[in-house]
Amino acid sequence: MTADPTAAGAAEATEAAGAGRAARNFRLGVLNGALYQAGEGFMDSNTVIPLFVSRLTASNALVGLASALGDLGWLLPHLCGSQLNRRARKNGRSRSRGYRVARLRLQSPHGSPRPASQPASA
Repeated sequence: MTADPTAAGAAEATEAAGAGRAARNFRLGVLNGALYQAGEGFMDSNTVIPLFVSRLTASNALVGLASALGDLGWLLPHLCGSQLNRRARKNGRSRSRGYRVARLRLQSPHGSPRPASQPASA
């Protein structure tokens, strides 16, 4: 049996159209990502809050402090946690409560990462 030449030509045309669509989709995806990142930059709290504070006051120190508040919000819990961890090590408890809770969750039958079909190894 011989292959149909019109079917081969149609397959090549479809493949070429698919390659053209892939290139178009790639360009549109890059453009979408660029516009999204630009919008994120304008809506970021490190941009909006200092601008808002600069409209309220002429103090450059307050504007700088306002831009640092986001980073302080991430670091403050770590500073408090480090004091608790230091006290726990001083008292002889080397493992934190969070570690114990995570181990209990992994050991419980409902928090086990194994599928139900696998039996627990003894």
